[in-house]
Amino acid sequence: MLVFRRWLLVLLMLCWLPGCGPGSRTDTPPRQPSSPSSPSAIEQPSAEPSDPTSPDAAPASIAKPEDPLVIEDQELERDASPNATAVRQDTKLPDAGRTPDPTFPELPPESQWETWCESLMSGTPEARREASRGIAQTLRPLSSEDLAALLAHDSVFVRRGVAFDLLERFHPHDVEIAEAFVRSLGDQDATVRHIALTAVRRLPQDKLVTALEPLTSLMTSSAESSANRIAAIRLIASMQSQGQDALPDLHDLLRNDSDPAVRSATAVAIARVADAEQAAAWLQKALADEPDPSVQTVLVVRLGRIGPPAATALDRLRQTLRTDDAQLQRAVIDAMIAIGKPAVPHLILLLDSSDVTIRRLAVFALGNLGPVATDATEALQACLHDQDAEVRQLAEIALARIAS
Repeated sequence: MLVFRRWLLVLLMLCWLPGCGPGSRTDTPPRQPSSPSSPSAIEQPSAEPSDPTSPDAAPASIAKPEDPLVIEDQELERDASPNATAVRQDTKLPDAGRTPDPTFPELPPESQWETWCESLMSGTPEARREASRGIAQTLRPLSSEDLAALLAHDSVFVRRGVAFDLLERFHPHDVEIAEAFVRSLGDQDATVRHIALTAVRRLPQDKLVTALEPLTSLMTSSAESSANRIAAIRLIASMQSQGQDALPDLHDLLRNDSDPAVRSATAVAIARVADAEQAAAWLQKALADEPDPSVQTVLVVRLGRIGPPAATALDRLRQTLRTDDAQLQRAVIDAMIAIGKPAVPHLILLLDSSDVTIRRLAVFALGNLGPVATDATEALQACLHDQDAEVRQLAEIALARIAS
């Protein structure tokens, strides 16, 4: 009897355990799986972890991609997933390593940029200040990389506005902006190119030489404005011997360009970039063919700057002295003085000129040469009897200087 009572007590205890007994299936209905489209499935997750192998578990593939938690899980698993790229495209997640889109949707509309540019170029002082402030407020938050990208924007007005703003605060050691300005030398817009030229002028010598090719293209473009072409030529001239790759194009411009201002700038560039002998040869040949007195004057001055290596040009200089242009005549005399002793025989020949102005200039030049003009002593003594009082006075001074 005691044993029977013990077994009865065990059976009663088993009936009270959860999930056991005859009412276990009817009193507690089975839990249904949550719908993946229901917000409660995300906002109120079950405290019990679901078994992924259970037939009641919802497959991950039917979850909505716009669900932020699902997106995060997919992003974390992208390296292991064979469809990682597709997941990124479908969810449109930002790529932290990608260069920002140069279209910059947060920029003001193109009409605003056009208004700013018009104000900067032709507006009142107040309008220019207002436009400058507007552009500055727009661009200050951007990085150098973003600003460099904007210099290649599709809109010409954006490029102009950015170029104007950057020029005011451009530092030549900002590599991103410096390279962008060099690229802008080939911009389709003349205004942008002109601003780029102004910026490139600030570059140190070692950085400036990287712009030689676009500068050469710009100076040889027949469609380019004279102002921009001359600016490019002057920048090449400042490179001196490092700009020698541009010499063939410079020589061609000196001989054939139709713009006298371009030819003048080219003469200066050749004198600085080429070696002395080559420069003297090219300049004296150009002097023989040059019809414009202003360009002739530049050529003569540059030959004088070359000095003694330009002695081969003395015949041409002496012939050029036969002109009615007083400024050109004075430039020739100064050049002959700068060349020095090789000029003495040529100046002696000029003492017999029928033109009193040429005789005066020749005597003056010999006096300035001083003792190196000793060979002209006899010819100068003859000038003491010249019909022109000024020639006689200059001859006295010249002889005194030569003797000293």
